[in-house]
Amino acid sequence: MEDGWIGTVVDINEANVQGFSQLGFDARNHYLLGAVKAGSMEPLWEVIDHSPDVFSLDIDSYDYFVADWLFRGGFRPRVVCVETNTFIPRALTVPYRFPFSRYALQPGFGLYFGCALDAWQHLWKGYRYCGMDRSGTNAFFALADALLEDLNLEVGGPGWQTYFCKKYSMSGDQLRRTLEGYEFLDVATPAYEEAFRAFSDNLH
Repeated sequence: MEDGWIGTVVDINEANVQGFSQLGFDARNHYLLGAVKAGSMEPLWEVIDHSPDVFSLDIDSYDYFVADWLFRGGFRPRVVCVETNTFIPRALTVPYRFPFSRYALQPGFGLYFGCALDAWQHLWKGYRYCGMDRSGTNAFFALADALLEDLNLEVGGPGWQTYFCKKYSMSGDQLRRTLEGYEFLDVATPAYEEAFRAFSDNLH
């Protein structure tokens, strides 16, 4: 933003939105207060750029459903930054529910949110996105051009979100076990498609 980029910020926290709007950046930026949920998706679709340079998604909940809906509608950013949950195995996501509070759903840890890296890779490959890099928390993907497709890039390793390992003084394997028994959906199965249709039916 300091370099003159413009865009749209959506946040459920009023203090965050006020903070962005008071920074004095270009008036063409949009700062929207509200939750990103089924009922707010279509109004957001009317104000966001459908092919931005950068798209960042981090809502600590049903992120996969939101991204899936946007991309099925033709959303095509050049670069995508998404939060991953390294304690969720395979191509799994939490189901959609609203309101969603990861600390209320998993008291003491708050690790029941988002989706696994494998889930993101499943989604992006369907839209010709290549994995570029990952940190302990975020994964980055780019819309493929001929060069990127030739490189056939993958986002590496599972790794662990070391912030949580340090916070709870537990290993990644131990933290993963705290999620045993919780409900997840495999994004490559009919069960997910059924859940996604229910999400879509509640857009209005």
